[in-house]
Amino acid sequence: MERKRIQPDLTGIPGSILPFAENAVIFDSSCSSAARVWYLDREEGFYLKRAARGTLGQEAGMTAFFREKGLSARVVAYESGEYDWLLTSRIAGEDCLHSRYLENPERLCDTLGSVLRLLHGQAAAGCPVSHSPEEMLRRAACARDAGKFNRELAEEQGISAANREDSQEICFIPEGDHA
Repeated sequence: MERKRIQPDLTGIPGSILPFAENAVIFDSSCSSAARVWYLDREEGFYLKRAARGTLGQEAGMTAFFREKGLSARVVAYESGEYDWLLTSRIAGEDCLHSRYLENPERLCDTLGSVLRLLHGQAAAGCPVSHSPEEMLRRAACARDAGKFNRELAEEQGISAANREDSQEICFIPEGDHA
């Protein structure tokens, strides 16, 4: 993951999180316009994510759920106010974009395969996110109603069902209005 050293304005960081950012060497490691991610280089290292209010609560819950199973970072703090803030500990080691993995794709595939096998072998009991078909359809309808479907992106990704009339009513366009 690429990190660019920055000296951000710490104004607005919640009081429970601010001590972790103060006196830390800070790097921007964001890879999306939807959230800012800073690496706080102090002690064992921390990641601080800031995103729109109401967008990180589920991630905080899932991270804590997987932490209990030994599969994720520790959630140090989650705050929701003007923005959502999620502070997690750094997991020791390098990410999959490190040169030692990229130079040896077989090792990367083996590592990812092992981790995915471990992940999918976990019991879902207690998972804070519902993946029932009803819940998925409800979330898809909410996204559609909020205008969060990007047909061009779906087509770019090879999701050909985006233009099929029978899928439009289910996923994208209400009440037969396929124009």
